[in-house]
Amino acid sequence: MANVGDWSMHLAYHNTSANVVAGEEIYAVFEGNLLAYRPKDNEVRFFSRLNGLNGKNITRIGYSESEKCVVLLYDNFQIDLFYPQDETVVSIPQIRQTGADRLKSNNLFVNGSDALISVNDGVIHISLSKQEIVGYYVLNKNIGAAALYKDYYYASDAGHLYRCATSGNPLDFHEWEIIQNAAFFKFLICGDYLYGSTVANQPNGYTTGLWLMNADGVSFKRITDAVYPLMSVGGTKLTLVSGAKLRVIDAQNPTTFELDINRKNSWKGVSRMHDGTFWMSDGYQGLQAYTVAGDSLKTVGDAIGNYGPRRDLCYYMRPYGNKLYIAGGRLDPYDRDHYPGTIMTYENGKWNYFQEEGIQTETGVKYRDITSVVVDPKNPDHVVATSGGTGLYDFEKQHFSQHTDNTNSPLQSAAGKDRSYVRLDGLNYDAKGNLWLVNNTMQDTILRARHPDGSWKSFYFEPIKKAPTCEKTLIDSKGRLWMASRRTVENHSAGLFFLDYNQTLDNTKDDVFAYKTTFVNQDGKSYTLGGVYCMVEDADGSIWVGTKAGLFIITQPDDYHKAGSYETQIKIPRNDGTNLADYLLSEVPISAIAIDGAGRKWIGTISNGLYLVSKDGMKVLEHFDMDNSPLLSNYIYALAPNPETGEVMIGTDKGICSYQSGASQPEPTLDKNNIKVYPNPVRPEYHGNVTVKGLTEDAEVKVMTASGNVVASGRAVGGSFTWDVRDGVGARVAPGIYYFMIATQDGKDGIAAKVAVI
Repeated sequence: MANVGDWSMHLAYHNTSANVVAGEEIYAVFEGNLLAYRPKDNEVRFFSRLNGLNGKNITRIGYSESEKCVVLLYDNFQIDLFYPQDETVVSIPQIRQTGADRLKSNNLFVNGSDALISVNDGVIHISLSKQEIVGYYVLNKNIGAAALYKDYYYASDAGHLYRCATSGNPLDFHEWEIIQNAAFFKFLICGDYLYGSTVANQPNGYTTGLWLMNADGVSFKRITDAVYPLMSVGGTKLTLVSGAKLRVIDAQNPTTFELDINRKNSWKGVSRMHDGTFWMSDGYQGLQAYTVAGDSLKTVGDAIGNYGPRRDLCYYMRPYGNKLYIAGGRLDPYDRDHYPGTIMTYENGKWNYFQEEGIQTETGVKYRDITSVVVDPKNPDHVVATSGGTGLYDFEKQHFSQHTDNTNSPLQSAAGKDRSYVRLDGLNYDAKGNLWLVNNTMQDTILRARHPDGSWKSFYFEPIKKAPTCEKTLIDSKGRLWMASRRTVENHSAGLFFLDYNQTLDNTKDDVFAYKTTFVNQDGKSYTLGGVYCMVEDADGSIWVGTKAGLFIITQPDDYHKAGSYETQIKIPRNDGTNLADYLLSEVPISAIAIDGAGRKWIGTISNGLYLVSKDGMKVLEHFDMDNSPLLSNYIYALAPNPETGEVMIGTDKGICSYQSGASQPEPTLDKNNIKVYPNPVRPEYHGNVTVKGLTEDAEVKVMTASGNVVASGRAVGGSFTWDVRDGVGARVAPGIYYFMIATQDGKDGIAAKVAVI
């Protein structure tokens, strides 16, 4: 079990796109994540920001045999040099730090002590021996492939191959001469030869195929007219893969195929080990080994992969007790970005996912952009999910069972009768089993509810008609519905909608509603919200709201619709003698809020990382960002504290990580059968905390020696107490038996537990 303060990564290792051989290991990229596999003992290791990497989404990978170095390029142009021998990492952050937003990587060339990155305006040269960038050559051309070969740089755009001597001035684009009217998409050096592969449909009539550079360093000899999207070098062997063939050239016979195998495939990456084993990155089929058997290939062992969540998609998270449900999509109102249909669960350390295959065939629309998911309160095997474009999906035991859209219900499309624009979100069940949802349309109706018998009720409210990008909903403890509008457009301002329908779904005459696009705080200061992103109700019935304008608390939800009501901002005293205070997270866009077992608030932001504040919000207990923690990103999508374990699941735009908060749900009474102490015993090599779980809220705990001396004391956080195995002056305690003397907050009940320190 994780210790308080420990971080964990929950990254997807299902879909592999590239791999390289590094000595006795294979390093593979799975959805931007790095995995290492050692065939001789079947060891699998995972690498991330938690153990040394400096980025998340790997887009290019290469290996230098001479430098024993894996080169990693991330989507933000962070460059890591990873050394497998001792698993150290050298960071090269300069390109990331100086405006990488405008750059797009097209290729990575690694040979000897050099690496070249082909980008949309030139070539970046990295010295692997010096561990630094030695040149960024802006050619004002979209370079698709580049190489460094025999004292010359080579770079190809969509129609020309350029060359520049390393002894010249490659910073001056005038020194780059055109030597061929051809577009190469890949260069590799095998032995002492430079190979280049030209793209199909050459713009200048240059013949497509695989080419070998001649001794003049200018012209090429064609080896074959076939196009090989996948190419790799291992030792003196050049491996070439197309969709129907695998071929190998040995540098000793640089124009002859020593191996030519017909094999239809969908491989995404290829490498070859020194023993002749081929390793193929095969998407969701995993990382698979093959050996040659006569004139064919045969698989060796099981594919590597299928670890962690299905995908690093986590815009929506919803816990049900110890089980977490995740929807991986979101609505892009501009219809640019779409996400594979993804519903995942996490329970007791295990990941699972719902049916995906076959749904599109059965419904006739694309299964994608799953925006919210709920569990039927009367049947936990029945789960319902919304899509940001193709309607409502029902599942039974994780298998698709029913599809609802504008053709068989009152649900409406945002584009006439087009079934691809039935934009739904914000699922929630009320106490009577009615299923509420948001239907983003260009019509008048936004809110709809499905009765338990399958019939529908639609609602019209003037303030929110035609409102775009309405997302999350909340049904509070009094049965009222809250709905967030996250986007301001020309004819609509984002805000927070409130509906008290008095538990009479079909009787709208007694409905009370309000829609606010501005909040006025307790001091009379007004804020234009700009966007409402999240809401959560605390144990006191207050609604905590995250907006583009910052954090607000509706302490009197009953009065939200009344004139003169206000929304509270927490004021944190400066304690500098001025008697002044600052509003907590004012003007900081708040994207997610969740409450842990101790009532503390976890607050995620769009660009400032993650905050933990006290139960009343008056004290900032933690602030995590990418600079001071392994947090995957400063953009937090969703938060889900586990009430039993205290693990806080953190969904970001880069994937999921978690933090062990130590705040489990408190027990109503002290019961020795609920008390758990771990680790127990505490061994000499252990330097973490000891945790006591099963406590009542705010229970008082004293840690005592067998002779009755108090060495530490404190109060429970939720239902947990942690001890760092140190005494009052910070020294590690001596070996022995230590007793936890536990008393309820009012002192009326007590219990004892013990731990052995070895």
